This record gives sequence, structure tokens and C-alpha cells, in this order.
Amino acid sequence: MKKRFVGLLAVVLVLFGFTACGGAASGAAADKMEIAETMAVSPPAAAGGHMPEAPALEETERETGETLTSRSQTRKLIRTVELQMETGEFDAFLQAVGEKTETFGGYTERSDVMGKQADSEGNPILRTASLTVRIPTGRLDEFITDLEGKGSIVNRSENTEDVTLQYSDIESRKKTLEMEQDRIWALLEKADTLDAVIALEKRLSEIRYDLESMESQLRLYDNQVEYSILRLDLSEVTNYSPTEPQTIWQRIRTGFVENAHRAAGLFSSLFVGIIISVPFWVPAAAILFIFYFIGRKYAKKHGEKK
Repeated sequence: MKKRFVGLLAVVLVLFGFTACGGAASGAAADKMEIAETMAVSPPAAAGGHMPEAPALEETERETGETLTSRSQTRKLIRTVELQMETGEFDAFLQAVGEKTETFGGYTERSDVMGKQADSEGNPILRTASLTVRIPTGRLDEFITDLEGKGSIVNRSENTEDVTLQYSDIESRKKTLEMEQDRIWALLEKADTLDAVIALEKRLSEIRYDLESMESQLRLYDNQVEYSILRLDLSEVTNYSPTEPQTIWQRIRTGFVENAHRAAGLFSSLFVGIIISVPFWVPAAAILFIFYFIGRKYAKKHGEKK
């Protein structure tokens, strides 16, 4: 009898323990449900101004996942080409670049021309120019081919920057902010306290600023992707730089021609210098002749006295 009583008591205690654990678990679940309902219904400003971001992030991840996958098929590439060219027809080349840029649907971003056609003495000055033009990406190679026929390319370098990941990241964050903005507008209509309204409007202002910054960055990327960059350094020359090794006779011929041009320039400058110095040396020669005449006469007079 005593053993049965002890066994029955043990069974009762075990059942009581299970009941207590179940009640505690039910209470915890009820508390979590109540917190979730409060976060969903109550304005975030009333709870300290924090937004319930978890649902928005999950929704954003679901919606942007497929979008990013489709966008990844289109690469965002920024192409930049740098050219160093020589030309013997400087003015005509610059005019052709401007006309071709307009014809190809591009535009000139920067243009610097240095030097004049001649100096104060009439000697020709070889000019240089630095241009930055933006050409539609699909027509850049055609544009460069046209330039090759109007001058000599000394050096060419090209760089392509892939900004696909940066572009997709900005779009993803922009989508998240837009969804948060819509949610805040909905909460603002239900806000019933001044503190809640102030907190929500402050957050809206921050979101607008971030969205404008992201939209500006996306427009910049779009422009750089759609219009490739061509940086052109142009030099005016009388003789083009050789693109292949010269033979001995070619070097002799080139050197002879260059020295002949230098000698002609030297004699030309000497002749011009003599002519323009006439106002100085003619009076000087006249004065010297007068002194010479007076001195000779004086010497003759003293010779006669002796």
C-alpha cells in the first residue's frame, strides 16, 4: 500500500511538471505574439522612433533578388581611350574633330589649345591641344578610325571599368529606401502624437536626401556607360615621328633635311637681324667715320709742323 501511494505521488508530480512547462512555453509564445502585433500596429515613433525594419528587409530581398539576377546579364562598362597624335594640319584637324563629334552624336567635355601660329619675329610655333570628348559607346571605334586618316597616332591606351556591382548595389539600396518611405507615409497617416509625427518626418527628410544622392550617382554611371571617354593629346609637327625603325639611308636623309632647315633658319634670322639693326649700326658707322676723319686730319697737321 505504501509503495502504491509513493508511485501515485510520483506520477502526479511528473504530470504537474509537464503542465507547468507547457504553461510557461505558452506564455512565452503569447508574449512574442504580443510584441510582434505591437510592432506591426503601433507607430515606431511612439516606441522611441525606431522603424520595424525586419519585414521591409525580407520583402526587399525577395523582390530585388530576381531584379538583380536579370540586371546582371547587362554589364555596366565605362570605356576610356587615350590617344597621342601628330598632325601637319593643326587647324583642319581640330575642325574635323569638332564636326565628327557632333556628327557621331557626342559632345566636347574639355578643350585646351596652347601656342600661336607664329612668334613676334615671325617664326612658326608648333602648337599643342588637349581634348576630352564623349562619344556614344557603340560608335567610338568608328570615330577613332576616322581620326587615323587625318593624322598619325603615336600612342594609344585603353581602359574599361566594370561598375555593374556598384550600380546594382545602389539600385538595391534605393529600392529599400523607397519601400521604407512608403511605409513611413502610411504610418504618418495613423500617427496620433506630435512626437510621432516629428520623428517620422525627420526620417522622411533623411530618406529623401539619400534617394537624391543615389539617383545622382546612377545618372552619372548611366552617362559614363552610354558615352565613352576619348582623351586626345594633339601635337603640330612638320615631320611625323617614324612608326618603324629607319634604315641608314633614311636616317641620313632625315638628318640632312633637318640640318638644312636649321641652316636656312639660322641664315634667315641673321639676315633679318642685320636689317632690323640698321637704325643702330648706320649712325654708329657714321660717327666712327667722323672720328676717323678728324683724327687723320689732326695727325696730318701735326706732321706738317714737325
